[in-house]
Amino acid sequence: MFDKWEKSKPTFDGRILIIQYELTSRCQFTTATQGMPDNIMKTLNKMINNFLWEGGIPRVKRETLQRPKDEGGKNLVNLDTLRDAIELIRLKAYLNMGNERPLWAYIADDMIKKAMNTESRQKFPNPENATSIFLQEWNVKENKLPIYLKDMIKTGKKYDVSFETINPTQSTRESLPMWYSKKADKTKRQLNNVGASKCLRETHRAKTVGDIKKIARRNTYQNHKRRRNCRCMDCKKDREIGCTTPHACAEQAERLLGTLLPAWNPNLPDTTDNIGYQLQETDKDTEIFKKPTPITNFGDGFRVFTKLGNQAPNQNTMSVPTLAQANGLSEKVTVNTDGACFNNGETNATAGCGIWYGHNDTRNLSLRLPQNITQSNQSGEIVALLNPAYKDATLVIRSDSQYTIDGLTKHLKDWEQKGYIGVENGRLFQAVAAALKQREGPVLFTKVKGHSGDQGNDGADSLAKEGALKDVPDVINLQIPEAYDLRGAQLNKLTQALAYKGATLYKKTTPKRRRNMPGNEVGENNIPTVSGDRTIELIKSEIKRITGQEPTTGTVWKKNTRSKNATKEQNVWTWKAIHNTFWVGNKWERIPGYEDRKTCSVCNETDNLQHILTECRKPGQTEVWELARDLLRRRGIDLPQRLTLGIVLGCALINPKNEEGKQSIGSNRLTEIVVRESAALIWQLRNKHVIQQENDPNKIPTGAEIENRFYYRINARMQLDCTLTNKYKFEAKALSKETVTDTWEEILAESDEFEAGLPENWITTPGVCKDISPGEAFLSTRGSRPRNPRQPEEADQKRKMAVCVKVNSTVIAPMTQTRRSLGLNQTTPVTSTGPLTGSARTLSKDFNTVPAPSGGQGIAPIQGQQALVLADPAIGYDIMDFSGQTRSAVVQVDGQMAICWITSSTKTGNYYMIDTGNYSTGNNTGPLDTAIGGKDYIYTLAARQIEVNVMSLDGPEQAQIVQKLDITGHFLF
Repeated sequence: MFDKWEKSKPTFDGRILIIQYELTSRCQFTTATQGMPDNIMKTLNKMINNFLWEGGIPRVKRETLQRPKDEGGKNLVNLDTLRDAIELIRLKAYLNMGNERPLWAYIADDMIKKAMNTESRQKFPNPENATSIFLQEWNVKENKLPIYLKDMIKTGKKYDVSFETINPTQSTRESLPMWYSKKADKTKRQLNNVGASKCLRETHRAKTVGDIKKIARRNTYQNHKRRRNCRCMDCKKDREIGCTTPHACAEQAERLLGTLLPAWNPNLPDTTDNIGYQLQETDKDTEIFKKPTPITNFGDGFRVFTKLGNQAPNQNTMSVPTLAQANGLSEKVTVNTDGACFNNGETNATAGCGIWYGHNDTRNLSLRLPQNITQSNQSGEIVALLNPAYKDATLVIRSDSQYTIDGLTKHLKDWEQKGYIGVENGRLFQAVAAALKQREGPVLFTKVKGHSGDQGNDGADSLAKEGALKDVPDVINLQIPEAYDLRGAQLNKLTQALAYKGATLYKKTTPKRRRNMPGNEVGENNIPTVSGDRTIELIKSEIKRITGQEPTTGTVWKKNTRSKNATKEQNVWTWKAIHNTFWVGNKWERIPGYEDRKTCSVCNETDNLQHILTECRKPGQTEVWELARDLLRRRGIDLPQRLTLGIVLGCALINPKNEEGKQSIGSNRLTEIVVRESAALIWQLRNKHVIQQENDPNKIPTGAEIENRFYYRINARMQLDCTLTNKYKFEAKALSKETVTDTWEEILAESDEFEAGLPENWITTPGVCKDISPGEAFLSTRGSRPRNPRQPEEADQKRKMAVCVKVNSTVIAPMTQTRRSLGLNQTTPVTSTGPLTGSARTLSKDFNTVPAPSGGQGIAPIQGQQALVLADPAIGYDIMDFSGQTRSAVVQVDGQMAICWITSSTKTGNYYMIDTGNYSTGNNTGPLDTAIGGKDYIYTLAARQIEVNVMSLDGPEQAQIVQKLDITGHFLF
């Protein structure tokens, strides 16, 4: 299944997307058509592990990957939950009791009844009285049902599908089945099979509550006599159909109705909501709280997830007294509400709410939210509405929170239909809605503008802040009275996406035990601990140590693994590092032949991430962090003197402050970029030396190499930022020039190259590398002398290929299919402003390569045109045209072996190419003088032989060396 995807070598996140695409569609089709057996599900889960971890041992358990991203997961699809969601959609169609009920549902009814188990058959001798397994107490033998019906019923019971509604109408009550009803008192169900119940079922053919109510109603008639020989019309009709004891049946019917729970007893009257209020012209910016109307379609009563969240976070020993109890009733009451929160998004956040009636009014109230409620401004706004003052009065609530007003006036019906699944602060909205439903008077919401000088809003805001600053939280009662607690989601409004979310929330959160693997350490009571959770706690404590504020777990995951300031690779690397997925430290102990990698070859300490990134004495770690500190000091930013793994992985939360104690977006961004790039370089240097070079002590990187690589990464990242400001190319994803300026301008201004100031359009001026010619390089060392210049042998190792580049007003970019392996870098003057340089350190995977030839290489401008001719060792030569849209043409030279350099004659207009494979020249020959002498000679420099060669050009393919001038001792190279 995944073989074709493996060819594209997807990233880790790419593999997640492929799994979502491939397996969800297959699971969808199979489950919807014929059901999904457990053995097939097990096979699919094994395929997920094998593809995701490239055939290796899973380094993060699948349950963790299935978590939301704010909990450290990747939102990986849970196939078991997906199967359940699909089955719930099948159940939705089955329980559609309207005219649109599918034909297969009626056939399924008969199949399910025939599969009744022995106990259920004793309850229902006549299966016709068994209306629905979800409305009555009976069960089936699963092995007698096809797999799709068995899974449908099992899933419905698993997620507590039941019939639920608030204030059911008489029609709804009377439509329910009577026998062994789930809406009856369990302690009185024995009445279903005693006395006259058998006659009611078999003779009277009574099935529903309405049928039983009709029979019991005669007991209220004046002409009915409570005796066996009653002569009333109803009793006579009953005798005609075969009932010998009509009065006894009527008495039994009355007793059966008494077994129903109060809310479902048809003898109780309907409860209607009488608001009776119409908005007036003076009610500007006002909305009415409308109580949801009772259901009229019987199918609307089926709900799923009815036990989800039914345990309210209630720690009450007392309730906040309601003002209705304290102050009596009034005709119209106006109240202002507001919420406040300090240290929002951090673990020490405190939220409060304020309720303001008037200046020095004794009814004013300030509350601090307990920790079992999310600490945020929105939570405070909602909790402030939990105090339903004056039950019968018209209540006018003035609030500056459009979020709260819309939630209770526009979205409430939709939220109740979907069971508040996925609704932020859903439990709070549910509690407030239940409180407002209990009021007899209308509730009006008026939107006011916050912080606009409104006395009521300012008073509520002040009270909310006072509440948030209280030392002890108040006790907030979120318990919902059962009569107003509409649980679960409406089944016939369920979508598969909503079913998946609900099923995910419904499952137990207790992690399964897993076998010990490298990195899965065992904690107390031999229970495996999750390394990712420990790393998160480390990050939180370290960030608190250096900033004084501890972020929440969700903030750590969001800021450090989904940062917009980092590349995708860096975000994935951080995610893996937090989850301890890398093969470092103790993980090497169980790999035969690699046990020595557990310990650092220099420090003799366990080579884990903490050691690699912040403690190792091997060249690389200390040098990189010193370079990072030096760079950030140009911006006035000081990294902590003691760096730890928690600081490096949580670098997006360092948030340095200036001398005034304020944060800057540019400073925050620069710090994160520099720390991430530094950590990436340290990681690369370590992997190269330990894995590729097998800890060879002779191949430890030098200080010059480390510095060059550091500035290369920083400059490349700066150039990427500049490129990303192109709104025409990147549209909404483009970076603003203000962001790039705020990030880089201060450290660029420190460079000696720009003592007179940065160019006004420096962002759009091409720049690619450290210490390139003026106008191209911005980030350079302070002072006129470059620090640690490369040695020649180091430079030779870096010269690996050439590439032709295109230039426009914003970027220098490589031309596709022009990279070639070469022996030297090359520079040929093509403009009055400076050289055009084509060189690169590494080879992109989408370019072809050829073996590196010996000899130089050349670029020659075509006279009078905006074009170049380039020597191409692999083919012959290339022509690059820059006059309009950049174009290239490749010219094959038959018989050539390695055309390595080229020059031209202004006198004759000819171009001369040297094939170093066919002509014997000095190794790494390069042009010494591109001008042609009085005769057709070319003067060349044989670099390794320290001599000048003079080549005679007598004709095509007739070049020969006619003179060699030894210059040893005359020049320094």
